Order: sequence, then structure tokens, then C-alpha cells
Amino acid sequence: MSVAAVGEFGLIERVTARLSHGPATLLGPGDDAAVIAAPDGRV
Repeated sequence: MSVAAVGEFGLIERVTARLSHGPATLLGPGDDAAVIAAPDGRV
């Protein structure tokens, strides 16, 4: 299978489906970024 066959969003889905999301995850990964909570202010 190639990236061309799966497509950008298909590839992202395949990769992120294997990742766990912790309680700090406010918005999971997408095509550009993810949003997490940083209680101590570090980025």
C-alpha cells in the first residue's frame, strides 16, 4: 500500500489510530496539529 493509494487523511487516520490520548489532550491530532493542556504553562 502506498501513501498515494491511502491518501493524506487515510494515512493520518492509520497513524493516529494507534496512538493513545491522555487526559491532557483537548483536541487530538488532525492534519495540522493537536491541542493539549499544559497546566504548568510549558509549550
